[in-house]
Amino acid sequence: MNNKEAHVFEINDALLYFPSSNLNYQGDVNFRTPNPKPSAKFEYYVKTGHETLKEKRKKAQKAAEKSGKFSYPTEEELLAESEESKPTLVFTIYDASGNIMRKLSAPLKSGYNSISWDLSYLTNRGAKVPTGDYKLAIDKNIDGKFTRIIEGKSFKVISIPNALGTPNYTSNFNFQKNVIGLNGKVTSARGKIKDMNTRVENMKKILANTPVEASVLVDKMDALQKEIDKVTKVIIGGFGAKNTVLSRIRFALYTTSSAQVDITGAQKEQFKLAEDAFKNEEGALNSLFNVKLPALEKEFEQEGGILFNNPPTRRNYEE
Repeated sequence: MNNKEAHVFEINDALLYFPSSNLNYQGDVNFRTPNPKPSAKFEYYVKTGHETLKEKRKKAQKAAEKSGKFSYPTEEELLAESEESKPTLVFTIYDASGNIMRKLSAPLKSGYNSISWDLSYLTNRGAKVPTGDYKLAIDKNIDGKFTRIIEGKSFKVISIPNALGTPNYTSNFNFQKNVIGLNGKVTSARGKIKDMNTRVENMKKILANTPVEASVLVDKMDALQKEIDKVTKVIIGGFGAKNTVLSRIRFALYTTSSAQVDITGAQKEQFKLAEDAFKNEEGALNSLFNVKLPALEKEFEQEGGILFNNPPTRRNYEE
């Protein structure tokens, strides 16, 4: 496939706005219908699609049958067909500076097709990108081999003023990117904390069924658990904690998700407090996860414990 075989023939400029649904109590004369969601629609044409192994086999079988020959696919051929990855088109949207804003995928098939971008950054739940100039590129992916077939189709994202005025979309977007970045780190921290709690609890259960003295490693496990709980209290909460990293970042995140005004001082303050608190605990968290817990697990094995040997919980007959 080359530029002559596939081309984008239409990209509509996208209108950035935040639909309002506060239309209650306006009487029966008020006509209500959902607002269209802000999006950029990419319409494209593919002259030649991709022929799969299954399609090739069926075509060969039909040709053979016409000449009176019949054959059956082998197990290897059927397995190869079932394991064949489906070819796709990958749509990459860049801003004016060449930064990737979003990647979308669609099946590679011939004919006229279209795909829409909801103006979200990186994921469906990402921040809405600011107004400005953007470019679209398209790659085809066949069995992991990527080939660029469309390069640099330009379009714009524009906005309309609302009743509260037009916010600084660029400033809002940059703030939300920082918030989303910190939120990703907090999500990762929650996963590490959950994993560490599970591993410590499992070691305790396994040691209870291991032929060693009851006191072996118990004090070390309890001490490590206290360190984990201390980090947990600051980042996630619990243990009587208030105003955690998680609660502050949620405030900064959710209050900007549909911002029709500029970011407030309170949002910036909560983000800064969350960022500072996380940085203070990040080193301790990584030390626990990468150094202290693995070292304790090594001691556990030296005492005769077998990691991941925790027996499943016995269920009651009535369950």
